[in-house]
Amino acid sequence: MIAAGLEKFPDDSRLWVFDANAAVDESHRDVLQERIGSFLTDWVAHGSGLSAGWELRYDRFLMIAVDESQTSASGCSIDSLTRFVTKLGDDLGVSFLDRNSVSHRAGDTIARNTREVFKELVTAGVLTGDTIVFDNTVSNLGAVRRGEWELPAKNSWHSVFFP
Repeated sequence: MIAAGLEKFPDDSRLWVFDANAAVDESHRDVLQERIGSFLTDWVAHGSGLSAGWELRYDRFLMIAVDESQTSASGCSIDSLTRFVTKLGDDLGVSFLDRNSVSHRAGDTIARNTREVFKELVTAGVLTGDTIVFDNTVSNLGAVRRGEWELPAKNSWHSVFFP
């Protein structure tokens, strides 16, 4: 895990989770740290700097949090984050923005499938309600800390795939 300060952020910090379609190669970690650090240092909303931090979990989940008690992220600042993450992924050879995929644990590894394939695996009985999934729709850091990000499918929005 690569981290840059999320432990100091309050639970109500706004959070974005970007799920890469492949693990970020170890050789890119220095680039990742430098580029994200530089972006967050300069990230602003309506001319005011944002108090932001980040973390890369399991070499594939990029988490970016903002302590909005100081300055709230605006539409323009969120757009700039999306553009930055898109470009970063392009430069690293991964995509962080494919929202049609579902990531889940498969033994000691993390599998990523389209929603259609995920549903087929459920129908075939390969995946159950106890399968650990990653709910990248969580919107604040407290949800991650409470275990609402990495949890059994039956306890997340993924439950819609189960009969």
